[in-house]
Amino acid sequence: MQVNFRYGVKVIDLEAQLQYLDEYKQKLEQLIGKEKMEYNIKNAAFVISCGTNDLVYTYGLDYLPLEPENVASYLQLMLNRNKLFLEGLKDRGARRIGVVGLPPVGCLPIVMTLHPSLYQPRSCVESLSSMAIDFNKMLIHQLNIMQASQPNIIIVYADIYGPLQDQYSYPYKYGFEVVDKGCCGTGLFEGSLACNLMSPICNDRSKYAFWDAIHPTERSYYFVCQALHATVDSIVRPIN
Repeated sequence: MQVNFRYGVKVIDLEAQLQYLDEYKQKLEQLIGKEKMEYNIKNAAFVISCGTNDLVYTYGLDYLPLEPENVASYLQLMLNRNKLFLEGLKDRGARRIGVVGLPPVGCLPIVMTLHPSLYQPRSCVESLSSMAIDFNKMLIHQLNIMQASQPNIIIVYADIYGPLQDQYSYPYKYGFEVVDKGCCGTGLFEGSLACNLMSPICNDRSKYAFWDAIHPTERSYYFVCQALHATVDSIVRPIN
């Protein structure tokens, strides 16, 4: 999920994502018919990731001041847009929805690079991770209300903050040796296209929690998936 305030960063906004779903449903109906299409949509699991870029590219790059009222209003904006998106999915037939909360965004290598500590070479930006914690609490409350009012729909919160924070706090428990920079390039700024076939990479990516300065490695995602087994099971349970 990404609110369309990217300051030059190109993303697919929420409205476009719903439009793509409409187009997909039309194509699927042409292939298998309306009844089977609606059955597939009803029984499909929709998983959305909620707001990481919105914090990183807005507060992580210091576009907005970290004033309490400013933070609160921005988090509420993100929450409101998330609810509209979920309602849009529901209106299009979705009945199984998993919502992934925010990770500890203050521990992303790119954020640590842009906010160097005066006391340590590299450390997590706690103010940004605190915003993620606050948003996740708000999101859980919102999802609980939506679930209570719509028992014929499964809406599940997926916590990735806890599993990822544990990896960063106790890296050797997971076999990691480096958690403050990525394997690709310098590991300090790279992300997406900046990490490519021309970029140098580390000798052993399994020792790194991050692939580039933003995205976790395959090994890191493996441990996250292990932690989310119960959440996945709850999404695919029978609907009343």
